[in-house]
Amino acid sequence: MLKQCIFLLVSCFISTAALQAQVTHWKIQSDKLAGSIQLEFEQSFALEVAANTHHQLIIEVLPPKGFVPIRSGFNATRRNIIQGLFMSPQYWGAADPVFAIMGDLVTAWNQPREYYRWLNEEQGIKYLEHSYHQFDLKLLGYMVSPMESMVSNSSLNSIDDFVGQRLRTPPGMVFDYFKMIGAKPRLIDVNQVDKALKKKQISLADYSNLVVNYKEGLYQHNKYTNFPGFHSMPLLDFVVNQQAWDSISPVQQQVVTKALARWQQSLQLYFDLNLMRTMQEIQDSGVKVSNWPPSQRVEARRRALPIWRKYAAQSPTATGLIEQLITWLEQIGNL
Repeated sequence: MLKQCIFLLVSCFISTAALQAQVTHWKIQSDKLAGSIQLEFEQSFALEVAANTHHQLIIEVLPPKGFVPIRSGFNATRRNIIQGLFMSPQYWGAADPVFAIMGDLVTAWNQPREYYRWLNEEQGIKYLEHSYHQFDLKLLGYMVSPMESMVSNSSLNSIDDFVGQRLRTPPGMVFDYFKMIGAKPRLIDVNQVDKALKKKQISLADYSNLVVNYKEGLYQHNKYTNFPGFHSMPLLDFVVNQQAWDSISPVQQQVVTKALARWQQSLQLYFDLNLMRTMQEIQDSGVKVSNWPPSQRVEARRRALPIWRKYAAQSPTATGLIEQLITWLEQIGNL
């Protein structure tokens, strides 16, 4: 009897140790600020994965510098220092121009559903999947953010209103575009934008869409914006190290894929429901909203063509991508 008890205790110990050994931890770096609604959706995704894998796959999603600085995220994921990214491919344009083009093709779109049609019906997403694959990374999920709106201390009625203005933008294509049209773009970290506006170091900020701008309090002292916007509609994605992906079970992979689909749908629905409500709230608070006529949007897009071709010239794949996108934009009437 004693031998049987010892055997059972040893068996239980071995089984418990085996279960503990199977627990996988993923470190995921986000570029969304602590307390932001987008980070909350990303962390909810992680909680869903943990629950549906019986806590055998634990995903931790942290805001900027939680694991690594934003700009270090790409290489840190390639090296499996962290296992993934909740960011936008536009950050990685130096590695491959396709990332910049797919991440945020400046001025190209009027609304997310145009881009979704090209990504899904025209299989445009394969360009992005291929580019990540070349760096041993796997694209698992993506969503298209709403058109972004500026935060400004003066009215914005045409593309010429940006001339001479000190403007915060991220690096890359958007920065190059505004510099070309005569603005004075500045590279300022997202967590420093509010301070820069208050200190009048800049007069405008390219930050995010109307809902996010409002929730971050950016319209409290800056009473002008544009909606719908014209310049930026980022693609947000979830990318992981290929080895990390291959190391989890097919069942866990399915759980991650399903949770990402809910992340995309839930975040899209959140913005759809809150954009017009936010519009009313900011107008009630005294913010002046400009809505450009189609002719101004087309003019802004026409001026962007040299920037698109500059990025396209950096690789044969990028050249083919831009040509396909231009054809598509002509077909839907954007050019």
